Amino acid sequence: MKSTLARIVPALALAAIAFCPSTSHAQQQGPIPVVITPRQLQYKVVDTARIVPGANQSVAGTIENILNEAAAQGWKLVSISGSLIILSR
Repeated sequence: MKSTLARIVPALALAAIAFCPSTSHAQQQGPIPVVITPRQLQYKVVDTARIVPGANQSVAGTIENILNEAAAQGWKLVSISGSLIILSR
């Protein structure tokens, strides 16, 4: 897992490049402030050992559906540890 600083620094670099004014623009208006508000990460843990397959589906198919639904809601895979799948957003 990346630290908060490790996630923010690349975003700051991109923001600085994206908002870097041309030389003539900088002379006319001065620097442009960039404000980045970090948000708190949320975590979700899925225990695959407790998953009951859906109707006419295998356990793997049910896990796939769970992960696809989570991804559609903005969750990203962080880690897998034993039967646990750890997601964050």
